[in-house]
Amino acid sequence: MALWFVGFVKVAGGLLALALIQPWGERCFRRWMLLSAGWGGAVLLVLYGTVNIGVQLLIITGVMQAPADMDWYGFYGHLYLWEPWFVVWGLLLGLTTFSYAVDTRSAGTGTAHRH
Repeated sequence: MALWFVGFVKVAGGLLALALIQPWGERCFRRWMLLSAGWGGAVLLVLYGTVNIGVQLLIITGVMQAPADMDWYGFYGHLYLWEPWFVVWGLLLGLTTFSYAVDTRSAGTGTAHRH
């Protein structure tokens, strides 16, 4: 059940990114909804990745004790591959949301100025 939820969240994140750059996004959602979801998602992704990297670095430096049954291959795979991608994904979602916010800003109407 948890994997289905994670899969749903990832698909929703991809659709959010598309809604920020495609005209159908503004037809389906209000501007404030897209901005809230975009900024919220960006912050959560960056925090998730950086917190996990921080904890893993604390384990590597010996500040925190690793569990005795630690899967070190998985540990290093997450440290060097998966967690940085969460940070990158969050930063890119933040840039996309910022671009959307700038492109759709107008004299109080909230209409898009996209090309």
